Amino acid sequence: MAFNLKDYRLFIFDWDGTLADSVSSIVESMQLAGSEIGETISTADARYIIGMGLEPAIHYLLPHLTDKKKMLKFIAVYKREFLHRQTNIRFYPYAEQTIVQLHSMGKILAIATGKSRAGLTSALEHIHVGNYFTTTRTADETASKPDPKMLFEIMNECSTSCQETIMIGDTTHDLLMARNAGIDCIGMTHGAHSIEALTECEPLLLLNNFSEFLKIL
Repeated sequence: MAFNLKDYRLFIFDWDGTLADSVSSIVESMQLAGSEIGETISTADARYIIGMGLEPAIHYLLPHLTDKKKMLKFIAVYKREFLHRQTNIRFYPYAEQTIVQLHSMGKILAIATGKSRAGLTSALEHIHVGNYFTTTRTADETASKPDPKMLFEIMNECSTSCQETIMIGDTTHDLLMARNAGIDCIGMTHGAHSIEALTECEPLLLLNNFSEFLKIL
């Protein structure tokens, strides 16, 4: 292996599909929201937008949608349906152990997510790991992925350089954001995007699960 994970100071994690096993909940909620306004959203499209902010996600899924009332209804139904499913969402196996291990090693941990601030706060209340993270960024308070703005903000707040930072995500949005910021990245294949799509983004490596992550720490 040409690199050592111990050399990085700042580990930035995506949330949905990376730490949290929430892909199916998001897909189902998006599809139900679409059906409420007479739109059909494919599973492939719903999986693709995971990691993006809600507004750009809607523009991607429904580029023809100009009716503001329908858009507001879509958002309301999506949030309602996802909230109903949130109590069943858990971390992927060994994800929490990975967070705890990194924290015990003195590493700085952060979250960069396409969720809203309210959505991330709710998720952290459900899965009690918030104390391990020094800072978090959400799509509604900065630029959506793959714009690197949230990564630059996190690095600035944590006083770390690009060379000291690594991004861990399950989508091309995560990996392209890392590339745009000039930082290294790891792709997790258990999430929303395919191995083939992740490979095209040229991450340092792809991992199937957090058990593999722990083995190389």
